[in-house]
Amino acid sequence: MSKYSEKWMGSDVFSGKVDFDHFFQASSKIELPPFPQPLSSKEILNIGCGKTHFGFRVDKNSAYNPDLVLDLDTESFPERFSSFFPAAVALHFLEHVANLEHVMDEIWRVLQDDAPFYIAVPHFKSDSAFQDFDHKRFFSEETFGYFEGSKEFFHECPKKRWKILYQEVRGNNYKNLLLLAILKKETVNE
Repeated sequence: MSKYSEKWMGSDVFSGKVDFDHFFQASSKIELPPFPQPLSSKEILNIGCGKTHFGFRVDKNSAYNPDLVLDLDTESFPERFSSFFPAAVALHFLEHVANLEHVMDEIWRVLQDDAPFYIAVPHFKSDSAFQDFDHKRFFSEETFGYFEGSKEFFHECPKKRWKILYQEVRGNNYKNLLLLAILKKETVNE
């Protein structure tokens, strides 16, 4: 992990699994605005924050002292947050939700137009994807194509609201494989 990443991590919950520099570098390669900084800004939506200490922290567990206690599986963001956030981050969160379509719709709703959504989830080939009994779903390089409408599935996603800007599987063994993705909120007329 680089010095630049360490400056923003602020928590041992990552254990070096997600290197923010990788997101910073990917942002510059795909002509996105630079990764939002400082990460302490309350404008960055930190979904499923857990013990992390950056951005506007959202978690269903009040013990983590988030800015907003919210179970995105069953609840929606308050209306005041519609089109509010210029960026969102979900690190090791999406694998814990049962209703992924609802969660993706809600994140889309609270992001500003063309806002990036940075995601890190265990890859389905990773041992860690199966070790946590709270993991409700598994992710591959094809998963987010459903929300973009770029892949053929058994049924079509009714709302094609995202564009995949970047995806990469990172890790050096089957214990730690991560799928890193950057999606962009697409503006759609509904």
